[in-house]
Amino acid sequence: MRIRPKDSTTLQNKNIAFFDPGGGFATNPSLMYIADKLLSYGAHLELYYRFNRDLPPIGKNIIQHPFPQKITFCLEDLEETLRSLKWYFMTTAWKGKKILKTKQYDLVFGINSGGIIAADNYARGKNIPVVYLPYEIFFKDELRTKWECLEKEEEIVDSRNAKIVVIQDNQRAYLIKKENHLEASQFVYLPVSPPSSDRPQRTNYLRDKFNIPKTKRIVLHTGSFEEWNCANEIIYSLPYMPENVVLVIHTRSIPKRTDKVMALVRGQKDNLILSTTPLENQVYEKMVSSADIGLAFYKQTPPNRFHQKNIEHIGLSSGKFASYVKHGLPVITLSNQSTYRELISKYSFGKCISSFDQLPAAINSIISNYSFHRQEAKRLFAQKLDPNNYWPNLFEKICELID
Repeated sequence: MRIRPKDSTTLQNKNIAFFDPGGGFATNPSLMYIADKLLSYGAHLELYYRFNRDLPPIGKNIIQHPFPQKITFCLEDLEETLRSLKWYFMTTAWKGKKILKTKQYDLVFGINSGGIIAADNYARGKNIPVVYLPYEIFFKDELRTKWECLEKEEEIVDSRNAKIVVIQDNQRAYLIKKENHLEASQFVYLPVSPPSSDRPQRTNYLRDKFNIPKTKRIVLHTGSFEEWNCANEIIYSLPYMPENVVLVIHTRSIPKRTDKVMALVRGQKDNLILSTTPLENQVYEKMVSSADIGLAFYKQTPPNRFHQKNIEHIGLSSGKFASYVKHGLPVITLSNQSTYRELISKYSFGKCISSFDQLPAAINSIISNYSFHRQEAKRLFAQKLDPNNYWPNLFEKICELID
């Protein structure tokens, strides 16, 4: 018998834990969506994560603990061993491990490599089901240090124990299935995306906050602003932008004063606005809905394990791309992203460019046919990215694990 979410009380008073070693829970719309859904069915949620004061607060009824980071001793990688010791004591990871020993959960979620290792380590021998959420995919042939290789070996074993692997699209499912030797039956799909709204409204958030005149079109970049987001290319394109365009860069976290990219940004004045205050989810959505065009650029930057094949095939794991099209923002992407290149052949959500000298023309082209691209962006979201389309299947699988 299939479980219908509106009738189910399976999750009522169930204790569920998330293990997030990266600390980006509040900035991941997929995680916030899952948490909202579980809370709405009466589950009790606890989160083990690395607190970061530079990121927005979670702002939900979720009990929070320090991530139970284990101490990694690797004589062949002294730098990582010292970093592990620092994290253990300075982030009170020892306290998280102590708290975890007193807890009894009905279900645990492991986020990314470190999260699935912590989740499986807790659940092992307790007959507690584990769900794996790999928002980052690491590849053995791209790892640099002995510590990264050891972590990858442990992740592969623990991910195969997961009852469910929540993945964003077919391409990323293929990649991690091959890399971690997973079974197709483990996969359930959920894009990194905010849920649909009944009537998403355009706002004047950015215009009011930064006194941007109505004669200017707002082009928005959100999230990290670094080399792998093509930050340098965006900055160097500024002098060639159309005169009626202003670029707003909203960073994911507060940048450090020593940040070299930010130093370049602060040298620009005329058509650039820098927003560095972390925003809670609802305010972030208001900001996005006040822009006109979104930028979603990614490129490989070896040797960082996060920014090679993982970024080349980011696909529907890009939360900002999903947020843009939800609010009807036409998006400009790079044609090196196979997923976006395929989507734009079916949905004219904006423009895919092959080089940054095409960026000004792409902006002008979108503006000249704006209503069409806006409607196409919304159509893409409704058909491919709205998490409400995927939730019933994931919810049923979760209920089967707990019931």
